[in-house]
This record gives sequence, C-alpha cells and structure tokens, in this order.
Amino acid sequence: SIKLNNGIKLSGSLGFNTIYYQANGLPERRDPFNWFFTGNLNVNIFGYNTPFSFSYSNVNRSFSQPFNQFSFSPRYKWVKTYIGYNSMNFSQYSLCGHVFLGGGIELTPKNWRLSAMYGRLRKPVAYDFDDSLAAPLETSYKRMGMGVKAGYDNGNDRLQMIVFHAYDDKNSIPFAPPAEMLTPKENLVIGGLGRKKIGKHFFLEAE
Repeated sequence: SIKLNNGIKLSGSLGFNTIYYQANGLPERRDPFNWFFTGNLNVNIFGYNTPFSFSYSNVNRSFSQPFNQFSFSPRYKWVKTYIGYNSMNFSQYSLCGHVFLGGGIELTPKNWRLSAMYGRLRKPVAYDFDDSLAAPLETSYKRMGMGVKAGYDNGNDRLQMIVFHAYDDKNSIPFAPPAEMLTPKENLVIGGLGRKKIGKHFFLEAE
C-alpha cells in the first residue's frame, strides 16, 4: 500500500504459483509444469476507486475455457461499473456469480438499486474431429447473457425484480455435433425478491 500526496493512494498485490505434476504407471494427462501469475491494483484518486485485476497462465493453451482474464471495475460514490471478466449476483436462482466477459453497472442512490449486465457467459469451442472422446465434452456454443435487476432496499424492507435472458448462438461453431451430444440452450428468468421486517427480531423473506 502506497500513499501519495494530493489524495492519491495505491494498493495491490502480485502472486506467482507453480505446480509440478508427474504420473507413474499411466500416461501423463497434463504438462509437468504449470504456472499462474495473478495481480490486482487499486488506484484511489480523491475517493474514486479504479481497481484492476488479471490472471495469466500457461494452462490456457490446453483448456477450452480461458484462464487468462482481466477485470476493471471503477467505482465512484454510488456508481460501479464492470469491464472485462467479471461476475455479478442478481439472486441464487438467476445470475449468481457466473463469470462473463462484457460490461455491467450497479447504481445504488440512497435506497434504490439498479443493476444491469450484458456479456459472453461461455466462449465457443469447435468440435475436435481428432479427439472423438473429449470432443463431446469440450465442444461448446457461444453463450450470451443479459439481465436487469431493479428495486428498493432500506435495510429492513426490500422489494426487487429480476429479468435475465441467456442463449446459445447456434452459428458460433462451424460444425454442430449430433443432437444427443450437444444442443443450443436458451432460458428466460423472471424473478422477484421481497423482505419485510416483523417486530424487532424477525423478518419474512421470499423469492
């Protein structure tokens, strides 16, 4: 943590990990050495936070979904934005911490709440004809998602509504495997959350 004059503060961390792997009596299933380099940096300029984080690894070469990610989430007072690889939480039954690549925003003026996001939930992975065993498990359509959450929360009472839509792009991979292996999916979630305080020690909550 570094404090500079004129209201500027820097804080963050860097980390490096490596894993050694060896198998005896059966073929090796991964590289003998894997390494992970991660870091985060937050610059606070007169109360305006601009956090940035990243992760980079050589594992990304052999896995279909990315390990190399970046995240930028600037915040000022009651406005917070999400850029890059991030996760947001609408509810445990809709968007609950799923990592996506895209953008989002959270507005929390006084007791009002508004959240919105749009981005890619899963990257496309083409069918691998040279690996017929792993191909059905790794093949993936590009999955997009968008959602809005709005409501009121004063700490005791809460009322919020959620609309979330996710869908697979059936044209995102050049070859579609047989339907029994993989089919494009789509779903629409409409939800509501409510909480009411009853007396001093009890509350009623429903979703």
